[in-house]
Amino acid sequence: MNTQHSDTIQQPLRPTHVVTSFLKRTDAGEPRILIVRRSQRVGSYQGHWAGISGFVEPGVTPDEQAYTEIREETGLQREQVRMLRRGSVVEHLDPSLNRH
Repeated sequence: MNTQHSDTIQQPLRPTHVVTSFLKRTDAGEPRILIVRRSQRVGSYQGHWAGISGFVEPGVTPDEQAYTEIREETGLQREQVRMLRRGSVVEHLDPSLNRH
């Protein structure tokens, strides 16, 4: 019989809602996609390459949050970008972050 007890209690994963945008530049010759390196100050995936992303704030639509994140990260205003495609919702489970 195993009498060892775990010191950690598994908590249920808590859902979070995140938007991610990829910017495509077509006005300078060949099309280019902007990918940014995540800061060491963010709460997850520090130093990884990614699109522009952020948590969806309560009461804000995903589209509006995407435009807000683009403005905050690049300085581009909504009028300067055009949505080409809206993706489907993807559920990603990452137990190391204790959220999905």
